[in-house]
Amino acid sequence: MEAVVALPVLVLLFISVFYVRDNALALQSAANQARTCAWLYSAANCPEDPSAIPAACQGAAMSVDPDLVDPPELPVTVEPITTAIDKLLGAALEAAFGRATTVMAEKSFSPPKIYGGGTKVVHRNYHLACNIQKKDLGDVVLEAWTSVYDAIF
Repeated sequence: MEAVVALPVLVLLFISVFYVRDNALALQSAANQARTCAWLYSAANCPEDPSAIPAACQGAAMSVDPDLVDPPELPVTVEPITTAIDKLLGAALEAAFGRATTVMAEKSFSPPKIYGGGTKVVHRNYHLACNIQKKDLGDVVLEAWTSVYDAIF
């Protein structure tokens, strides 16, 4: 009599262990893929074309949020001076505070039929700021000169 009562409970418990394991593995795999893709995408300075990222990111949905954080407001001054300062510091402020990437990865697994069967899809997101593109001193001086020249003339 005890076996008749205990056996279905033990079978359900045994099946539940596999369901919980598959769910945890899918969640962990999605989180790993999202984190890897976000770091690869950020290290590449968040290019406009996400297809340039290596194959580790296949199946991950990437989105770049250019207006995620508002750059600090510059003090209001005389219009030509404000324009020149904005041209000089605007790109640096945007690069430092304004660009980020959010990567969403999804994985699927098949739950046991006792839990509905079919396919269950799990999602994980990872958010990371974009790295500033590496530049040498000549590039910085040329950009600064061009910005000042464009603001004045």
